Amino acid sequence: MNKIKLVFLLIIVITIAAVFGFILFYKDKTSELSQPDKVIELPKEEPLLSEDGSAVQPKIFIKLPAITDDDDGDGIKNEDEVKYGTSSVSTDTDGDGLSDKNEIEKWGTDPTKWDTDGDGYPDGFEISNGYSPLGEGKL
Repeated sequence: MNKIKLVFLLIIVITIAAVFGFILFYKDKTSELSQPDKVIELPKEEPLLSEDGSAVQPKIFIKLPAITDDDDGDGIKNEDEVKYGTSSVSTDTDGDGLSDKNEIEKWGTDPTKWDTDGDGYPDGFEISNGYSPLGEGKL
């Protein structure tokens, strides 16, 4: 019974020593990290001067995106995108590889259907391989 008490007491002492050792070790490391070994001084910049020698405050210009009536930049105005049922944030609403503008103005295909003629091939694939996206046959 006394051996069990002694082992239990020994475990408690070792645990307490380990916790204090860890705290002291950790505290020592954090103080090293918070105190830099070397301080780097940045060079002082000379003020900008105008032609008459007076100091000039530098100006920063940030280019913001233009507010337009064609949010996706595909050449179709937002109000027309609503009329056609196309996306105003994507240039290719149906994902067939042709821009909405080309489908409407150049090819006469449906910009909201991936496969206008329903043959299982996307309109962009058909055109790039010389086939008509509006039905059978070659372009």
